[in-house]
Amino acid sequence: MYKKQNDGGRYAFTGKNLENIKNLRGENVRILKSKKWLLVLLGIGAVILTALGVSACAKTKKSQNNSSDAPIKESVLFDTYADTTYGTNGVWIEKVYDAAVDEEGHLAIPETYQGQTVVGIRVLDTGEPFKFNENVKSVSLPNSLIEIGYNAFRGMIRLHSVTFAENSCLKKVDADAFKDCASLQEVIFPDSLEYLNDVFSGCTLLQSVHFGANTEMIADYFTDCPYLSVISVSEENQTYSSLDGVLYSKDKWELIRCPRGIKTLNLPQETEEIGVKAVYHNENLTTVDLKNVAYIREYAFEGCKNLYGVEGNDVDIVMLDAFKDTPWILKTNTPNGILRLGWALVKYRGAELTLTLEDYHSISPYAFEGNDTLYTVYLKGSLFGAYEGAFKRCQQLRAVYVEVNGPLFISDGTFDENLPDRKIYMSQGAYDYAQTNVFWQKYVQEGAVILRDWVLQGT
Repeated sequence: MYKKQNDGGRYAFTGKNLENIKNLRGENVRILKSKKWLLVLLGIGAVILTALGVSACAKTKKSQNNSSDAPIKESVLFDTYADTTYGTNGVWIEKVYDAAVDEEGHLAIPETYQGQTVVGIRVLDTGEPFKFNENVKSVSLPNSLIEIGYNAFRGMIRLHSVTFAENSCLKKVDADAFKDCASLQEVIFPDSLEYLNDVFSGCTLLQSVHFGANTEMIADYFTDCPYLSVISVSEENQTYSSLDGVLYSKDKWELIRCPRGIKTLNLPQETEEIGVKAVYHNENLTTVDLKNVAYIREYAFEGCKNLYGVEGNDVDIVMLDAFKDTPWILKTNTPNGILRLGWALVKYRGAELTLTLEDYHSISPYAFEGNDTLYTVYLKGSLFGAYEGAFKRCQQLRAVYVEVNGPLFISDGTFDENLPDRKIYMSQGAYDYAQTNVFWQKYVQEGAVILRDWVLQGT
């Protein structure tokens, strides 16, 4: 036992306690020696753990440096410009750099870029004018996007897939947006799209295009899409409809676009008009039955190089170059030199000096152009139109007798370049109309239009 004595604050030991202290010191030495070896072992362990932990630490630091919380420098993916067309906070993307395209060729247009909402894209070249990214294979577009502007994806020759976000806000696709996208086969536009303008030029593998419920204007002839066989439209669309891959007005009154890949055209009974370039350059069609069609507009069947047979008993009007470069108009021969379709006189190849035309409703543009034998022509009965250049450069034409009951509609140059003293004799109704019509004014002012009382056929 020991007791504390007042000896300078030290402990004092007496008697046999000293012996006990010696024993305790021996035991402490053994304890200290054991602790020494333990410290050595701990030191070795620390070295091993440190060695093992170096790579893990390095990885941790690298991971920390790449975390979203770490301040890193963002690489430039796009060029943008501000535009207030769709609001003050929106930006347009107009150039795409290589860093924006991943290893699989996917280009994702972001909903926001550098803190601003992306509302439009256009001219997505690589920074050099008209040098487009040929590595892009697929594109995804955000629902914030309102317009795909001109030349947006032009020249992306490997692009085969375009995906629109759910609940897309897209309203407009402008000229040449997909021009020369030679690998593109299908595009399904969202319901939000309202307007499309000449988009698919040079899309030589395009096979199918779908339009949604709100599309109001499809201003594309798809002329460079030889394999396009399906243009489909949502049944909820109030402007357009589709049948057998062909685009019609909602009520099917007008055939608007027949894709070039269509091989058989079976018109519905409701269709009475074939639109401008509606069947343009379809090289698959060999025959067509126009059924109830009354009006064929400009260039409707131009370039249909295998179209030999055309039937249409109800046709009233065939406009400019509606059948240009078709075998039907180039090779069809008739005994009297008149090629007609229904009530329309489409082309004259005869050599008569005098003609009476009373079994027609219209004379097509340039039907008699360049004829060098016709001297006198009588326009009678139910004829109501002689259109652009119908008798142009008929240089022997001296007299035209308009014996119709009502007005005769003409267009620019209908009677241009005839004999200098050519006269046009008219019935009262036709004469009254000619006094106020802009196309007739030229001939009225020349003094060529003369009112005549028809008792006998004039001479």
